[in-house]
Amino acid sequence: MFDETRSNNPYTESVREEFCTACALHGLVQREHVERILGETSMSYEPSLEKHSKERLVQDCLADADKIQGLIRDLEKMDGNVGAVAQALVDVMRQLCHNKETMSLKMLCSQLAQKPQTLDIILLFEKPPAVLEPLCQLLDNWQYEEDQGEYQPIYEEFGSILLLVLAFSYRYKLSAADIGIVSPVSSVAKILGRAHVSRKRDDLTEQEKGHVTGWIKGLFDSDSGGLGDDLMSSCPPQDFHLLVATIFQNIVVAYTYGYLSDEALKGGIEYLVDTFLLPSLVPALRFLADYLWVEQKEQKAIIKILQLILLPTSISGEASTMLSSVRNLVANPLERSLRTYQRQDPKNQDIEPLLRALKDSLPLSRRTGSAGHCELDSWTMSSSTGMVGALRHTVQVMVQWAMHPANNMIPSSYTHRQLIAVTRVIGAKRTLRLLVDEIRSQSEAGNASIVYDVVGAMVCAPDVTNEAPPNNPMLDASGNVTAAATRPLTLRQVLGSMAEQARKLQKEDAMLADIVVRLYRRVEAHMVLPQPRAMLEAPGIQLDLTAGGSGLGDVDAMAAAAGDMSLGVPGVVAGAGGGGGGGGGGGGGLDTTGDGDLFGGLDTSMDMFGWDGMDLTGN
Repeated sequence: MFDETRSNNPYTESVREEFCTACALHGLVQREHVERILGETSMSYEPSLEKHSKERLVQDCLADADKIQGLIRDLEKMDGNVGAVAQALVDVMRQLCHNKETMSLKMLCSQLAQKPQTLDIILLFEKPPAVLEPLCQLLDNWQYEEDQGEYQPIYEEFGSILLLVLAFSYRYKLSAADIGIVSPVSSVAKILGRAHVSRKRDDLTEQEKGHVTGWIKGLFDSDSGGLGDDLMSSCPPQDFHLLVATIFQNIVVAYTYGYLSDEALKGGIEYLVDTFLLPSLVPALRFLADYLWVEQKEQKAIIKILQLILLPTSISGEASTMLSSVRNLVANPLERSLRTYQRQDPKNQDIEPLLRALKDSLPLSRRTGSAGHCELDSWTMSSSTGMVGALRHTVQVMVQWAMHPANNMIPSSYTHRQLIAVTRVIGAKRTLRLLVDEIRSQSEAGNASIVYDVVGAMVCAPDVTNEAPPNNPMLDASGNVTAAATRPLTLRQVLGSMAEQARKLQKEDAMLADIVVRLYRRVEAHMVLPQPRAMLEAPGIQLDLTAGGSGLGDVDAMAAAAGDMSLGVPGVVAGAGGGGGGGGGGGGGLDTTGDGDLFGGLDTSMDMFGWDGMDLTGN
């Protein structure tokens, strides 16, 4: 960011001033040194910028709701105050929920749902339940007033708040339990779990049958008077969202078999792309995406409905903005369904405009640890041995890159999603054996020190798709805690199991046992938390800008001293992890001869690993 002797990243260049501002705000550098660090007079740096107080921000927003919009804009700034801003927004939402100020909540939730990347920022400082649990409780307890006059605004407020909950759930693949819902009768939990699933008429209650009939008539029967207060007063918004997939299946079937004309279909969809019903299109579009895979007879009707929703000819500005939020949530599964249908009917000219309408939403649609279908396709086709070969190639390229750090090679591309995908497909046991085989090959080539670092880091990296269940599991209809799903074994657990069997393994394959124990020790050493060091108080930190390169002498001395320190794990030397050691056969200080007793310091009892009773037979 500050090295002018090399070509810098344009992004880091553009945030130099903001970075220095944040450092000065938090006392990491003195304010008067900022311009000297930048090497120029800053036009945007504000020496008077103060550190925000969360409590003060909350008070200001509750006193003046118009300030909430400014707070949302501040989320995207990089001046060092974003933590206080994010926490203040969550507190404001909690207070608005408690006070049932649904109009202000509608505005706040709508604006956050429009900017999915702001959700990423909020989750840097708050857990999902802290953000969403108050919203879900409000939606679950939503009731009409006894003297309720209009019902359309109620639908609009409910839908806008629900849209933010759906945005979190869809973007991060959160279940009801993940966001803090434990009640088996929660309407929000039901909407998250099955609002996108159509139900047969025989599975509906008489009341639900009446609701479905009423909505279809209200949307498409001009003689019924449209969507009036009588319909919405009899069908609360929670019930409507649970029936939306069933309603859309009826629409698809009716249009396919000629019960709905083009004009009637267009008129009904225009109701659905109005702001008070737009959030219901999230489960509706997800249903249509799934339905497009299944029913070939009705595919053309589905495409027609998607055209009317995604490419409306008449829509207000506010509704257009909300429709963009809806597209962000469903773009990923819908695009995949449309691509599949396009391969079945390549001459169909109606698909490409729909794909273009989704193009800008695809990067914002999902943020999970799972690989996308495009990534999976590239990995399976990049090698004659499919994903397994692609993973081995990834390790090989990373080793080669680390061997030649001075050649300005382009860093090897890596995403942890590849390892997660391979583990999910072939299981943790086979994946670990694959990595161990690659360690064997690289060690024979003289690259032991590097490959142990590469594979060790891959094993240590967390798998966000295989995390422990939340502490507040869902309750069943009887009020009992539901049984937690069995978690697949992780690479680290399988490695520990193999290390526990090291002596037995040594008799069968001494080299394999050697690799397993060394890798196990490397992984466990990586996972040990460092001892906290005493930190200097921020005001006392002095930045020596005149020392030049020699100013780093103390750091170099500390690094040299640290190089002589052992990690405290028998057989593993602290300096062995350096990736820049080149391709020498010595292994960078790692004893790879196997002459020493690798297993002498390894307690191979099951108590060491805490796995008594663990089922190690699965993948």
